[in-house]
Amino acid sequence: KAKESKVPVHKDGKLADTLSRLEIGEMIPPELYESAEIDGVNGWQKLRFITVPLMAASITINIITSTIAAFKAYELPFFISEGLPGHSTLLITQRIYFYGFEGKNYGRGSALAVILILIIIAISLIQLAYLKKREDIY
Repeated sequence: KAKESKVPVHKDGKLADTLSRLEIGEMIPPELYESAEIDGVNGWQKLRFITVPLMAASITINIITSTIAAFKAYELPFFISEGLPGHSTLLITQRIYFYGFEGKNYGRGSALAVILILIIIAISLIQLAYLKKREDIY
């Protein structure tokens, strides 16, 4: 009999979510939940005092990678609105593309790319500092 693969399926760009769900089942020993049930803990308390603290590191990584992915969004907003009306819905990634490749203004495109990287780094460091502090609480 062949073993079932534990490799997560990547659907709709949700690999991080799939990995998190896989980690929950493998990271948290079932004995913790069993002892909590013996102590009379309800489902909400199990989530609050067992699952979330033990998953704090995974939650931190997922939040940071999701934020970075949101800043790198390009296709969906472009195909929905194409920057209309009056280029008011163009994201910074779309402006980088248009300045750098379509407008042949490589300097402005490169400068916007550097600004985007700096914004992502700043927000990621702030998130990391806050979420790391929460990890230490647990």
